[in-house]
Amino acid sequence: MDNAKKVAYIKGLMDGMNFEADTPEKKLLVAIVDALEGIADSLHAVEEDTQYLSEYIEEVDQDLGDIEEEVFGYDEDEDDFDDDDDDYDDDEEFYELECEACGKKFCISEDMLELESIECPKCGESIELDLEICDCSECDCDCENCDEE
Repeated sequence: MDNAKKVAYIKGLMDGMNFEADTPEKKLLVAIVDALEGIADSLHAVEEDTQYLSEYIEEVDQDLGDIEEEVFGYDEDEDDFDDDDDDYDDDEEFYELECEACGKKFCISEDMLELESIECPKCGESIELDLEICDCSECDCDCENCDEE
């Protein structure tokens, strides 16, 4: 039962008892119940405002996410890149991987290709890195290495 219903119940009890505010104690009880009614009404208004603002903030957040995706070309699930990262090397090559378990796309550096497996940053699934490097001595695969010969 919410606060307004509780106060209404108390007022109903008072009416059913033919409660007359003819003594100082009864006047005090009537004043307390009236104050409770005002507090319950105010609390209800605050709860309605809070619900409205919560829904409004959710809409603004969704709109902001749409704008970010349009302007920056990524969605909020992608990891942020810190431009001030001192470990970043402009000459280093990166390779994009996609986790088969969750579909998360992420990049790894050339140094990481030597590892046997990598953990997906989103779901933690282990991704095997069994890359076969073509030596192009026995194939006609038309890869970059074949063009060099």
